Amino acid sequence: MTTVLVTGANSGLGTAIVAALLRRGARVVATVRSDDAEHELRAELDRLDGLRAADLADDRLTVDRLDVTDADGCREVAVRHRPDVVVNNAGSALLGAVVDIDDDDARHQLDALVVGPVRLAREAIAVGGCRRIVQVSSMVSDGLVPFTGWYAAAKAALEALSDVWRLELEARGVEIVVVECGAIATDVWQDAGADVTAGGDATTAAGRQRWSTLVDLLEPRFEDPAVVARTIAGAALDDRPPAHVRVGFGSSLPALARLVPEPIRRRIATTLMDLRPR
Repeated sequence: MTTVLVTGANSGLGTAIVAALLRRGARVVATVRSDDAEHELRAELDRLDGLRAADLADDRLTVDRLDVTDADGCREVAVRHRPDVVVNNAGSALLGAVVDIDDDDARHQLDALVVGPVRLAREAIAVGGCRRIVQVSSMVSDGLVPFTGWYAAAKAALEALSDVWRLELEARGVEIVVVECGAIATDVWQDAGADVTAGGDATTAAGRQRWSTLVDLLEPRFEDPAVVARTIAGAALDDRPPAHVRVGFGSSLPALARLVPEPIRRRIATTLMDLRPR
């Protein structure tokens, strides 16, 4: 039985990933940061259709504590569980105009979304047995969406590291799969608009308001977490998955946008987001 370690398991997508893996017969180690988060995870799993008591038994599902920014914690979890596969899902998006984000918040975003996931994967490989790393990334890694600057930078860095590391790990037989997700219908969007509009940069005020309005309009079309989770479960368990996978609302836009000359892309983005000079 394949053991899959999933970080950020109590998030909307994280819980869906855990459920998808259990349905496929994996043993899952679901990591969360607190007792309350574990309670939320177990309660949500109990409510989901298609999960049997056997799926949620202790020999199939283990919930453990982990903050991926904690180096000792990453090492201890890797040693304790020796996963065959690591799914790096933990981490929230830092949103807002780049000039509104302070250094401490920026560093934490990079620590949680780049340094932490790579550290955890490195520790899992070091203890032996880990044969695949799944990096949950985002379509914004191509820098297409204003007010996602630090989040986009972190995901872009994670993807660049993963592409290089994939080559370095080939001799060990360890695979890295990057899953670029589009917009997903989870609770994170409840505060996203407020986070963006709360910034103090006067020159982007209209654009930040436009961002929030567009999110409200598009949110009904965002992808079901269960659909995205099945793709991620496939990346974790399928034989010979592709190195890069895209899933979710808007996930194909970066590939299409690359066909458009950069000046035109910029003009479209600044016009759409009400960011052109006045």
